[in-house]
Amino acid sequence: MPCPHFKITIAKRSENKSAVAGAAYQSGELLFSEYDRKVKDYTGKKEVVHSEILLPPNAPEEYRDRATLWNSAEEVEKQWNSQLARRFVVALPREMPLEMCPQMMQEYCNEHFVSKGMCCDFAIHDPDPPGHNPHCHIMLTMRAIDENGKWMPKSRKVYDLDENGERIKLPSGRWKSHKEDTVDWNEQYHAEEWRHGWEVIQNKYLELAGSAERVDMRSYERQGLDIIPTVHMGAAVSALERKGIETNIGNLNRDIKAANRMMNAIRSTIKNLRDWIADIVSATKEAFAEMEAEKKNASPDLSTLLRDYMNLRKAERSDWSRYGQQKGTADDLKAVSKALIYLKEHELFTLEDLDTALQGVNEKAQTINAEMKKASARMKVITGIQNAVADCKTHKAVHDKYLKIGWKARQAAFAESHKDELDSFNKAFRYLKKQGVDLNVNLDALQTEYDKLKATHSQLAGQLATVKEELQPMKDIRYWVGKVLTPEQAVEKKPEPKHSVTEKVKFLQEQGFERYEISNYAKPGYECRHNLGYWERREYLGLGLGASSLIAEHRFCNTDKMDVYIRLNKTVDPDGKKEESKKAVWEKAEEVSVLSVQEQMEEFMFLGLRKTDGVSEKSFFETFGVQIDTVYGETIGKLEKERLLIKEKGQIRLTERGVDISNYVMSEFLF
Repeated sequence: MPCPHFKITIAKRSENKSAVAGAAYQSGELLFSEYDRKVKDYTGKKEVVHSEILLPPNAPEEYRDRATLWNSAEEVEKQWNSQLARRFVVALPREMPLEMCPQMMQEYCNEHFVSKGMCCDFAIHDPDPPGHNPHCHIMLTMRAIDENGKWMPKSRKVYDLDENGERIKLPSGRWKSHKEDTVDWNEQYHAEEWRHGWEVIQNKYLELAGSAERVDMRSYERQGLDIIPTVHMGAAVSALERKGIETNIGNLNRDIKAANRMMNAIRSTIKNLRDWIADIVSATKEAFAEMEAEKKNASPDLSTLLRDYMNLRKAERSDWSRYGQQKGTADDLKAVSKALIYLKEHELFTLEDLDTALQGVNEKAQTINAEMKKASARMKVITGIQNAVADCKTHKAVHDKYLKIGWKARQAAFAESHKDELDSFNKAFRYLKKQGVDLNVNLDALQTEYDKLKATHSQLAGQLATVKEELQPMKDIRYWVGKVLTPEQAVEKKPEPKHSVTEKVKFLQEQGFERYEISNYAKPGYECRHNLGYWERREYLGLGLGASSLIAEHRFCNTDKMDVYIRLNKTVDPDGKKEESKKAVWEKAEEVSVLSVQEQMEEFMFLGLRKTDGVSEKSFFETFGVQIDTVYGETIGKLEKERLLIKEKGQIRLTERGVDISNYVMSEFLF
């Protein structure tokens, strides 16, 4: 039997290949890729007759799930040019029943791959008409798995040793070393072993099937097919040829050998051409299948969604008066037409385009806000320095007189009678010291800086207003199309992480763990009290270098400078001239920010919504003295319609869909 098709390739990230996509294609399944956040849907492939995953003994049992296995294999590969999987495409003999092929593939894969530590995923295809071109796809992992079920590194560092067995030190001071592969699966000789093993297993099952055909995996030339026989030279002619004397028979045999080589080359070229054509046909079919799948999984078209929105609005007005229906349709038509013009001008055609643009504008607004806060903070410091300098100069004469008094009793009496002036001077002086300046600071330069910051802040405010104007049309359109999105479209537009971690969540639930916060699970009674306290805005005190605290509306942070922090345990000032209270030292070492009521409300909502229980309407009223609907009623109503929030029994919490896009939901509560 001629050499059947046997092809080995490597799926590489540098070639835009995906192990998850390859697994989905060969198994004919829908799989979600956590790397590129896309759904790979090949459920339309009807030629898959059998698929199976084989695991080595130390592999986690969860890897029997195809999505879990290949997402895990891709997750551990961090490089842009990583090798993700080894792929085989092998032709199956048509001389044996297709029902025998799964057992044959299991035996072959277990012997040559699984026993060596590889995870194996194979699928048997039988395109229409049945039996025309039966073949098998095999995917293998590139890393071994250790005894703990974790992926091993592909290579390890090995130190070079001298003749005495000692490490070799380089001029840089480092030890000379090199990398060694942890497994040798990429060595060329394995390809020959796998090829020969495939020949052996096929002939075994052909014999079991009662077929007289046998497979020979050697090339045509190695099989010796259609070779012209050479002429027997005899002892005398051979002796002459060995001495370097050319003979007629020797020349004839050399011509025959040359002709054989030419014929083999021609046959090889023809075979390669046939294989090339077959590969082109196969690649074309696969490319078409992938294009169809991508088309199916494409982000919904915005113009179509807006048309559906118009139809929805029309249906909602079915019981209105004729005049009301006409006016409503005209208003909607005007708004949608304006939206379509906006989308065309900004080259936004799909839901994915719109969401990407929304994210970009939101990030831009956040950046501007951060710059404005930075400018405001610096302006506050400059104003503080200016006021402190003024206070010091006002009370400096009193302070100098106090220092010149030699008698303690007189000094104490003077301090008592001038307490307010001395306190004001000391407070101002400590503030200047904390800011790293003194009374000789250049006030003109500070005023110039303040004016520049004020101008910058005003400019940023204008930019923020412009961004908000840009954001509003997109938010309106996103709200409209959100009303007509089907759950399937929403999944295709932005794949939900829960689909990729379903088995993990199921496992946690089976072990008795319950979700109490967006990203945390715990057994009942063992929830993290620190986390809950933070999400519920309870008061907390942080101790240590750089530690943060929240007391009432004051949020403050310890200094992150070690030398300053060490002085917190000393009562003597570093200059040794006078004693200070520890409280005064703390005041120099801490930065305090006072949250406005608006900022407290924002924190209450976006921190509280992280909990599965959500926020309490009663707690909001008790904290701020105003009903939550008075402040956020419109926002809550909008998010309820989008199926992102739910109100029940005095609690407002995220839906499952809301959890998956919680950042968007929480951003709606920012003023």
